[in-house]
Amino acid sequence: MYFLGIDGGGSQARALLADEAGNILGEGRSGPCNPCTQSEESCFEQLQSAIQGAFVARCRESGFITAAHLGVAGAGDPSARMILESVADQLFDRNATQVGISHDLKIGHAGGLVGQAGCALVAGTGSACYGVNSQGKEVLTGGWGDLVDDAGSGGWIGLRALQLCLRQADGRAPGNDLQRGVLRFLGLESIEQIKRRIHIVGLSRDERAKLAPVIFDLAQSGDAMAKQIVEEAVRELTLLVQCNFKKLSFNTPQLVVLGGLTNSIYFRERLAASIQAVVPSVAITQPRLSANAGAVLLAMQAAGVRVDEAVFGRMSNCLT
Repeated sequence: MYFLGIDGGGSQARALLADEAGNILGEGRSGPCNPCTQSEESCFEQLQSAIQGAFVARCRESGFITAAHLGVAGAGDPSARMILESVADQLFDRNATQVGISHDLKIGHAGGLVGQAGCALVAGTGSACYGVNSQGKEVLTGGWGDLVDDAGSGGWIGLRALQLCLRQADGRAPGNDLQRGVLRFLGLESIEQIKRRIHIVGLSRDERAKLAPVIFDLAQSGDAMAKQIVEEAVRELTLLVQCNFKKLSFNTPQLVVLGGLTNSIYFRERLAASIQAVVPSVAITQPRLSANAGAVLLAMQAAGVRVDEAVFGRMSNCLT
């Protein structure tokens, strides 16, 4: 039996192919496939490309796939879900292949905690917290999008940096190190150029999120405005976790933290300390498996395959 897991996001799609013993048979990557921002045709093409990259000689047709799970950003939206259902109909013979579809946090949780109860906090370009308790109750906190939410995320940090940069330019906030750092990041020579860069050229959420490491460096060097942004971000992410835990009533809560912001030791340590201060019993763990491996696990479980430590061990070399 063959199982396919797909991690589809706003920047890339990743497909992972494995057998029932957890042996990795192939991996494939392609471009973005968020149905909230991509057309159905584009989503199909990107997912098809990723799947084809994962296939090996002994499994070239999707009909050989016993079960597949697609964890795709935006899948919680009803309209996006309809697009993904249509795409799945084109990709698979659904009489032969069992296909599951979920949002990408679910597969991050499945891989990070290998099916155990607990929460997965995503602290990347966007932010959200998804948890499942021992009774199977699911709760999603945050994840409302960058225009109104994504609090504490990379995109949010970038936006706060831009706001404080302009306040410094006006004299409404003290200092100018953050302003200089933002202008250098944007490749601008003066603050007068920033309005055109933001409002005419444009600055996407993904681009804003790349400002986060600049802010972390400034905060680590002692800049007061950058430290304020970091403190606000940590507080917002902590609140996501706290609300999620409260709704799920964990006795011994487990938490796995995912996303690019955790690449910064400075930020990661402050976030962990903040979460432990409000939830002293929390056990913060490193992800056991990658999100696309989590999608494979969900496909296996849907097909009734027993997933144990031996399977986890064979899949543990897939952590990216």
